[in-house]
Amino acid sequence: MNLKKVNMTYWQKWTKNGLWRFLRKKGEGLDQESRIWAKKNIKADNFLDCGCGAGVDYENLKDNVKEYIGIDKTPKMIELCNENFTGGKWIEGDIENIPFGNDVFDVVYCRAVLEHLPDYKKAIDEMKRVAKNKVIILLFNKLGRRKKVKLDDKTYNNTYDKRIVKYLGENTEVINLETYNILIWQKG
Repeated sequence: MNLKKVNMTYWQKWTKNGLWRFLRKKGEGLDQESRIWAKKNIKADNFLDCGCGAGVDYENLKDNVKEYIGIDKTPKMIELCNENFTGGKWIEGDIENIPFGNDVFDVVYCRAVLEHLPDYKKAIDEMKRVAKNKVIILLFNKLGRRKKVKLDDKTYNNTYDKRIVKYLGENTEVINLETYNILIWQKG
């Protein structure tokens, strides 16, 4: 996707006022079921948010995490995170080539990102590599019949089946929420 062609209203949604409106939006913001689950269940000394976008999950988890680092490959998103959430550390980076060493983070987190990649394997391998303890993946397209949908040259909206769980390996738990699947891989 050519980011210069993206309609500016999308980026405006994530300005400070737009971001706070979104966070308070019923069913999508901080009261969205997967964010409620995350707030109750995620605690970490150091935490990596892969594909952090505009930093929405930082606002939800900042009290549960001592050191919050977010990476995103979109420079505009990192700029917005730096403007809106000064308590986190924001780095331009790619989930398929995470710019950290091995076994660095207590929790590596990925929310609604894998569905947009051509394939999940390299991203999962990278998240497992940098995780000390666990990888938490939230899929907004629930596990079902495997379906790859290519929207344009670089944009996907994929649905995965249980092969993604098998690929994560042993010590993987699946939590089924109404609109999300949460996959938790624990280093064993």
